[in-house]
Amino acid sequence: MKLLFVICIIIFLVCIVSIFFLSKYHAIISILYKVNLADKKMNDSLSAKSDLIIRCIGIIERQLKIESKTFTDTKKLKGQSMSNIDRDELLEQSYLEIMQINEDYNELDKVKSFPGIIEDLNEIEANIISLRTYYNKYTAIYNNYIAKFPNNLVALIKKLKKKNFYENTQLGKDNISN
Repeated sequence: MKLLFVICIIIFLVCIVSIFFLSKYHAIISILYKVNLADKKMNDSLSAKSDLIIRCIGIIERQLKIESKTFTDTKKLKGQSMSNIDRDELLEQSYLEIMQINEDYNELDKVKSFPGIIEDLNEIEANIISLRTYYNKYTAIYNNYIAKFPNNLVALIKKLKKKNFYENTQLGKDNISN
């Protein structure tokens, strides 16, 4: 009878611990889902931004005969496999350079499609800024969550690793202009 009682207690404890770990795992996965969803949307937005930037580069090189190392790297981007974070950084540099060239050279406004491309590019950039913020918010929550006990045990068992953040380049531009 004692043996049966001990076995029941052990089974009960195993069930309680399993439920506890499953609930922690579910919480981690729900946060990770938001991070991955934002990353997927960011990938789509970066692809659209890349296409528009390459069109702008073509116009700038044809009309103004301006060449740039950033533009050369951006044109090579299509064939390369890189993370969204690295791709975002390179595209952001090209975007800033294009915006500066657009301000400096009024003759680009004479190219029929260029102002429309710039407008589309600005819309995508606003979307990317919001996606960066969303991604970074849930990445911070995720990274903090898997760093704390007992969540770190669940993360260790499931081999979950911390995620990297997107740079907040928009914050840097705002601080420079103020």
